[in-house]
Amino acid sequence: MILIFLLAILFASSSTLLVSWKTHEKLAATQNEWIKSLINAMSESIALNVIDRNKLRVEEQLNNVVNNESSLDYAFIIDFEGNLFAHTFNNEEIPRFLLPRLSPNIKNAQRYSTNQGNLDDIAHQLIEGMDATLHLGVNHSGIDQVITSTKQEIISLSLMVGLLGTFIAVFLSNKISAPLKHLRGEMLTYGRGNEVGAIKLGTKDQEFIDVASAFNSMIYDRNSMESAYKKSEMHIRLLMNSTAEGIFGLDLRGNCIFANKSCLKQLGYIDETDLLNEHMHDLMHHSYKDGTQYPATDCPINKNIKNEEIHVDNEVFWRKDRSHFPVEYWSHPIIENNKCTGTVITFVDIAERKEIESKLQEYHEDLENKVSERTVELETAIRELESFSYSVSHDLRAPLRGMKGFSQVLLEDYQEKLDNEGQDYLNRIANGAQHMSLIIDDLLSLAQITKSDVNKKSIELSELSKKIIFRLQDQEPDRKIDIQIEQDIFTNGDEKLLDIALTNIFSNAWKFTKKTANPEIKFGKIDYNDNPVFFIRDNGAGFDNQYVNKIFGAFQRLHKKEEFEGTGIGLATVSRVIHRHGGQIWADSKIGKGATFYFTLSPGDTSNFQEIHNKEILTEA
Repeated sequence: MILIFLLAILFASSSTLLVSWKTHEKLAATQNEWIKSLINAMSESIALNVIDRNKLRVEEQLNNVVNNESSLDYAFIIDFEGNLFAHTFNNEEIPRFLLPRLSPNIKNAQRYSTNQGNLDDIAHQLIEGMDATLHLGVNHSGIDQVITSTKQEIISLSLMVGLLGTFIAVFLSNKISAPLKHLRGEMLTYGRGNEVGAIKLGTKDQEFIDVASAFNSMIYDRNSMESAYKKSEMHIRLLMNSTAEGIFGLDLRGNCIFANKSCLKQLGYIDETDLLNEHMHDLMHHSYKDGTQYPATDCPINKNIKNEEIHVDNEVFWRKDRSHFPVEYWSHPIIENNKCTGTVITFVDIAERKEIESKLQEYHEDLENKVSERTVELETAIRELESFSYSVSHDLRAPLRGMKGFSQVLLEDYQEKLDNEGQDYLNRIANGAQHMSLIIDDLLSLAQITKSDVNKKSIELSELSKKIIFRLQDQEPDRKIDIQIEQDIFTNGDEKLLDIALTNIFSNAWKFTKKTANPEIKFGKIDYNDNPVFFIRDNGAGFDNQYVNKIFGAFQRLHKKEEFEGTGIGLATVSRVIHRHGGQIWADSKIGKGATFYFTLSPGDTSNFQEIHNKEILTEA
């Protein structure tokens, strides 16, 4: 601190002397300017006396000026002829150094060095156009002495500063250089990658202690980061080597930069160094499956190494032993600081999968062959069924008509000859023939539904239901039934087939409410899981719900023929129509509580029948 204080004092003193020197030089220049202004003030008066040739008056004026201004040594005037007109020299002689200035054409200033110091001879033209010149000798001896003294003091101070600087340099060399040299050596050692312990500089200077502490902290932080980096790298290696997929990385030139154990194993290599810096396309992707060359320019990996991710599953990789295996691989770019620096390839051996796919393809082809065979058999069976239907329609109807006709003739013509028992037998024969005829008609209708095309269009089920109810009322105009048909119910379907299906359901509702005191039949719609569910409900006889799965089969009856007429084929026909539309049909009933038939006309999840049933009840409420 003492050294710094001394240096500050020396610097301040030197600066003060330097400023003083410059200030005195400016004073000398200012003095000359003041003399010039003095000349300008008295030029006119002197000029008039020179014109009048009044030498005494001019010399009197010059002497007054010189006597009143201590910085003036002399004054003289050269007239327009170049003669010395007037002066202030005591001995009447002009100093030799001024002889060259005795000319009317000299108008500038000239500096001379004399025994008394520097002297400026200033020449001034008295009147514009007249060659009469006034000369004044300005003496700077006082100012020059001050400047000279200041210069000497500056030189002395400079010598002191030099000596003090030498002393400081020696002091700093012993006090600072040694710790700095030690610190530099430790930093160079650390910079070469060598381990360095905590630095101790052997000094009590707090600044050096702080520097050493900061460096030790930096070393600790860097060692901690390197340790964490090594652990992270070890974990990544462990993860990579624990996967079943082969993984390797490529730089922008397509050379290998890393590979995991699975990659080495699948390609037939032992150590990662066998692949590092190798061009992977030339090593394991050089040929197609048939052995023809696979140009690197066509390789998806090389073509997309700087672009987006790729996925390929129809190529092969080649092992070290020149064998190959089918692979599925993915390529993902490596992005560092928003720039692609390479790509990572992940691949799996899909030989087993290819073998399974091949077998599945064989099974598929075999299944198609079997389906074709079964289709032929089914078409043959359909043709035989059509032939059987034709036989039923034509060959069986004639005997039935005969049985019914002859029975009617016997009852009409021989009624008096037959007792009650004989007449009952004939009625049974006629009714059986009629029932058999109805069964044949229903079977033919069911067969036609199976083979007919489904021509879908927009249908208003509400209006179709009303038409069916009108037909039923025409058959039994005396029946009083509460009919409820929800308005504006539309769907897409085959109108003819849906007419058959709804007619069967409404006919059942009409039939099974004959013995109900206040019969009701309702048609409506429920929206369930974005799928319209239609329903027809009655409050008739109902049935035991445990047999619900039987009612949609042919010839399945849950009531005795004596209670309710029917052939047992109607609901089977309904089920066939609904299924041909891609829908489902089901029912819910209780004995004596009526029945509800639900159906859809498009695919959808309707597995929760009870939820739909409850929703229909809530909607009604």
